[in-house]
Amino acid sequence: MSITAIWSPLHGSGATACLLAIASCMAEGHDKPVIITETHFALNNLEGPLLKKGRNVDEKLVRAGKGIDTLTRYASSGGINADIVKNVSYDITDEIMFLPGTATNEYELHSSETTRGTIKHTLYKVGNIMEKYNVLIDTNAGENDSLSLDALDIADNIVVCLRQNKALIEKALSNKTLIELSQKKGMYFCFSEYDDMSKLNLYNVQKSYKILRGAVGGIPYNTGYSDAISDCDVLSYLRKTISLYDPKDARPDDWWRFVDDFTKKIL
Repeated sequence: MSITAIWSPLHGSGATACLLAIASCMAEGHDKPVIITETHFALNNLEGPLLKKGRNVDEKLVRAGKGIDTLTRYASSGGINADIVKNVSYDITDEIMFLPGTATNEYELHSSETTRGTIKHTLYKVGNIMEKYNVLIDTNAGENDSLSLDALDIADNIVVCLRQNKALIEKALSNKTLIELSQKKGMYFCFSEYDDMSKLNLYNVQKSYKILRGAVGGIPYNTGYSDAISDCDVLSYLRKTISLYDPKDARPDDWWRFVDDFTKKIL
């Protein structure tokens, strides 16, 4: 399959919420198994919604024998295979696995090119070994996190999360890193908390910004989904949503239709 990094050059663009919706749509809506991972355990926010442990997740409990750090040690000592990747990941559903990110902080990664390089190589190997899986990486926004930039480098596709604000769109699209990546990667753009009634709707932004044409989608704000993230019960909510969704009868403004339409672009 492929490695897809979820990223934004700007903070507060709803990347994690987009990732969870896309991953669930791939796995539960299209029967495409998914491995969800992240760059940093302490900086990303996947554990609560996926493991139903609330916001104050005990790092030692979640990462005991699990995660990218354990996988990296296997890779350094004798190599990794599909069974090892599965053993150090959490089975969230039959189609979704979660591989917790590194506990190594950014200072240590900057201080040790070897450690950073090993983690980067291990993430790349996961994409090669787990051939039947789509690997989705939740990265940190901006350009100050070296491991997130590494994840963008190894990704086949990048989903750039944006907000419907003209100044922010233009600031994001003029970002040097984004421009460079768009020339060598599959790049898609997703408006989180999308409003189809805005002047900056999908039709108009594709007219205004060439880079977005055919590669942009939106995931509207959904109170139920927002509450499900807050309650750490995302997958139950999304499964119920999927079970009730019928594309033949879906309204044009149906929330899941937007999620499904964008996910199909990546698949």
